[in-house]
Amino acid sequence: MFLSIAVLANWALAIWHLYLVVAMRQGTTAALALRIGILTSVLTFAGLALLWTLHQKIGSVLLIAVLALGLVMGSLEHFFVAGPYNVFDVTRDVGVGQWVIPFVVSCALLLIAELAGLWAAGRVLLTSS
Repeated sequence: MFLSIAVLANWALAIWHLYLVVAMRQGTTAALALRIGILTSVLTFAGLALLWTLHQKIGSVLLIAVLALGLVMGSLEHFFVAGPYNVFDVTRDVGVGQWVIPFVVSCALLLIAELAGLWAAGRVLLTSS
């Protein structure tokens, strides 16, 4: 149950985050964000569907893949690689506009949701029969 909540929270945060990235107008197009959002949605809901059937291990593995991919890509883009979407550089590159604080908050919340989801998915994977 916790895994489902963590994954749904992660999905909602990811969609909000994509909206903020496009709203900041730093090079990410709406079409690219839409493709990422669709792929994220399909994989997330496929993993959840498998999780709630007799295929818990497959669902957990799919959710681990989705969450790990988001964690790695997001961490690199927003914490380690310099650029307009780095949370440490965003105020310098974008300014202090209306999107900066929600963007930074969404990065932090996504990090928490992804770590919680990975932990829960790992537990389900190890304990499912």
